[in-house]
Amino acid sequence: MSRFPYKPLGPDAIRLVAFDDQEKTSPTIHLKLLHILRPSTTNSNWPPYHALSWTWGQGKRDRRVLLDGLPFYITENLHGALHHLRADASFSSASSFLLWIDLICINQLDDDEKSVQVVRMRETYKDACKVIVWLGDDPERRKATGEVASFLSEHIPPIPDGAMYAAQEPTYLLEPQNAAVLRTLCRDILRRPWWWRMWVIQEVALA
Repeated sequence: MSRFPYKPLGPDAIRLVAFDDQEKTSPTIHLKLLHILRPSTTNSNWPPYHALSWTWGQGKRDRRVLLDGLPFYITENLHGALHHLRADASFSSASSFLLWIDLICINQLDDDEKSVQVVRMRETYKDACKVIVWLGDDPERRKATGEVASFLSEHIPPIPDGAMYAAQEPTYLLEPQNAAVLRTLCRDILRRPWWWRMWVIQEVALA
């Protein structure tokens, strides 16, 4: 596995990735890597970006994508997330859709860079316009989990500041007609590895 030729990243910059508009129909995922300066008194050009909250899974990097035209290997779980985001027109159709993904945007083989960027990860999630949570994908459970997502979005409406009401009294989950939703929520969605990570609150709450 060849080492990707990252360009040096200064302490006041981050990398972002974007889908290559010319290659969206290719079976291989094509990404472009961008260097962006963090906002400061001398730089106000800060493009909106989405930060991905996900789990590395088993950590084996055996799925190949092309990053700036060069082979780059990622985990199965991240490949699934990118595949779904590329297929979702609400994300991939926007020419300005930018993503921050730790595995790609931080040089994992550069300990000095990692030490700087990990410390600033709080800022990275806080400055994101949105955080996308990827819980993983199970093709056999895709229909059921989609139904749960739709159900919850209907019962937990957004409030004006963009936050969401906590389910203080989710009595609707106890109604007999919603038993299947409750089973899927408890037996599948809430048991996925994403919920076990210590960084979940930081990544989601700060955005």
